[in-house]
Amino acid sequence: DIIDDDPQCEVETSAVRRRLLLSTMAIAVATVSLDGPADAVGIEEDYTKQVDAVPATPSVVEGELTVSQPPPNRIVNVSDKRPDQKKKANRSGYFVAGGASAAFSHGITVPIDVVKTKSQTDDALAGLSPLDAALRIVEDEGAGALSKGLQPTVLGYGFEGAMKFGVYESLKPLFLVQFAGQSNEAYLAAAVCAGALASIILCPLEETRIRLVTDSSFANGLTDGLPKLLRENGIASPFRKGLAPMLSKQVPYTIGKQVSFDLFA
Repeated sequence: DIIDDDPQCEVETSAVRRRLLLSTMAIAVATVSLDGPADAVGIEEDYTKQVDAVPATPSVVEGELTVSQPPPNRIVNVSDKRPDQKKKANRSGYFVAGGASAAFSHGITVPIDVVKTKSQTDDALAGLSPLDAALRIVEDEGAGALSKGLQPTVLGYGFEGAMKFGVYESLKPLFLVQFAGQSNEAYLAAAVCAGALASIILCPLEETRIRLVTDSSFANGLTDGLPKLLRENGIASPFRKGLAPMLSKQVPYTIGKQVSFDLFA
């Protein structure tokens, strides 16, 4: 009772309590400071183990093959086919696209071909303009005369376009190997082969078209016109008469078109 009532004792007691509190706080801070680096090292070691467990992916840096880690949460899609296998799988598209485009482009110009062919073979149309010649043909033979030869044109140039584009794209890798990577020579050789093959296929159908346009009594269309042509003149007749002119037209045309696509497009 005497101590509690003494003001000096209360002051000393408060001072002792404050020193004890400060000492406790100092010990706590020192403990955290000492344990912190150890915990950080542990965390870093755990993170390093997790990173090392991730599969490494190769990457090229300054011409050398090094190993880099993939970024987190990144999904890498690996294709089942190699690039060369994809190219081989896509080459059939050149045949389809080439054939469809050639059949369409030549098919819609059949009336112009009829006027041109008749103007070259019919003396009655000599000296007339294309429009006047077309009107004369319609007047004499009817509007259906302008569609003569549509079947052999669509079928013939469909095959021709398929061979021209498809064979060219298929032969390019082979000739690039043969010519040791010389692209100009490889493209030229591929274009010559594609144009020659297209000319051989086109010859019988083109002669059938001409006979249908120039002789209205020859046949009704391709299905009876081509067999009649081969039966009367022989199987080799279209090639004896038309192969050389066809080659002289198709091969330079194929070279100019296909090679220019690769060199300048």
